[in-house]
Amino acid sequence: MPLALGCLQAVAQMVPVQDLPPGETTRFIYSTSVDPGLTPTYTKSASPVRAERVGVHLPPPPKGHQPPRIGPFSTAALGLTAGTLGPGVELALPVLRNVNIRFGGSYFDLRYPFIIDGVNYNTALKLTSGQGMIDWFPKRGGFHISAGALYCKDEVSAAAEVAPGQQFRLGDTAYLNSLDDPVQGTASLKFQKKVAPIVLLGFGNLIARSGRHISVPFEFGGAYLAPPNVAIQLAGTACTTQGCFNIAKDPAVQANLAKEESKLNRDIRPLQIYPILSLGFALRF
Repeated sequence: MPLALGCLQAVAQMVPVQDLPPGETTRFIYSTSVDPGLTPTYTKSASPVRAERVGVHLPPPPKGHQPPRIGPFSTAALGLTAGTLGPGVELALPVLRNVNIRFGGSYFDLRYPFIIDGVNYNTALKLTSGQGMIDWFPKRGGFHISAGALYCKDEVSAAAEVAPGQQFRLGDTAYLNSLDDPVQGTASLKFQKKVAPIVLLGFGNLIARSGRHISVPFEFGGAYLAPPNVAIQLAGTACTTQGCFNIAKDPAVQANLAKEESKLNRDIRPLQIYPILSLGFALRF
């Protein structure tokens, strides 16, 4: 048997079938080496007889582990996220081999006191958002580029007050708060857009094509919400060297209050691009 295999391998080095003249009746011998890495060949014999195949059949090499094939909408992944939009949940579905679609929602509640020009603001921020995204994985790995739309319902309000007898500033004018009728009021911040475009870069695939069921995605990017607008309403009595004034009714004080609003709007203008940073944990079903 070893001698026969050696003869067949020697014959396999002869002229391949594509070099035979068309229409010639020849004898072909099909040789399979014991080395499964060699390619079987057809060879030409000198005797003009009918074609026939002679060979040694060997079993195919064992197949390695193959990742499961994931078709469009054939599975889903559910994830939990935490980031600048607040804690949230998201659902991902495969569309193409390197494309997912994703839907999610978040809720953010923050209370933060701060002081600007002597006015105390006790801010309450409530941000409810939902997004729809398309995730593209250019190299079919974890890195992805995502684009979509963000729906944002925001409620940003603050109680504004000045301690009795304390100084504060509106615009370019300094005032002294009254002891009997101290200044107080409200402030609000509103974004001009409810629906905004969103672009993200990230690492991790909620529906890993390798067959893994758990992933930890990380993303960063931003949503364009347009410049926000601050509005302030104050009431009470404030004094200068020229006398005391009712803030809600005095035209000069109201003009200075408008300057203060313009200054704050310039300061928060960078928030027109809302920064998004997110870390999640996802499970594929």
